[in-house]
Amino acid sequence: MLNENKNYALDDFINEEKSSLSSSQGLGINIRAEINFLNIRGSINDSDFIKHVEAVFQQALPLDFNTFSVGEHHIYWLAPDEWLVVTEHDLKPILQKISPEIDLYITNQTGGYTQLILQGDYARSLLSKGCTLDIGEKKFLIGQCAQTGLGKAGILLALTDSKPSFNIIVRRSFAEYVGLWLKQCGNEFGVNFTHKH
Repeated sequence: MLNENKNYALDDFINEEKSSLSSSQGLGINIRAEINFLNIRGSINDSDFIKHVEAVFQQALPLDFNTFSVGEHHIYWLAPDEWLVVTEHDLKPILQKISPEIDLYITNQTGGYTQLILQGDYARSLLSKGCTLDIGEKKFLIGQCAQTGLGKAGILLALTDSKPSFNIIVRRSFAEYVGLWLKQCGNEFGVNFTHKH
């Protein structure tokens, strides 16, 4: 029998936060649940690989370092031969389209990662307190992503718009640490946590 009471990363954390929210918030942090993660590996010099992946996901692979593409999914460049696909779509029909004749390696990472969306005028100020990357407005631009550190956690950071909004992808085992870090370091700005299932 299926378990109807699924437990997502940071469920307990967000439930505790609901009782301590301030009325004036300068930053919004949305914890995303029920999204899927796929790791893809292949050679950018293999035209069959490129064409097949783009046909399966119906969007272009980002081929420039530290960039991502947006369509039905978010596809992040991780290395010259590696990408991370983040999607709300069911993975089963996607994986069924993968041809065994293509030199393509794909791994389901769902359950291993958590995504948070940080947005607001003070987002850069908060991240700069513990991010090892220079995220100044002229350094880290919309459409860029990078693997970096936040406090003691490794994250994938991406800037999606000018609000600014940042996608933060972190391993599930570090998700609560990142949530607490954002809460404590963002206290001066006011932080509002929400959870989207």
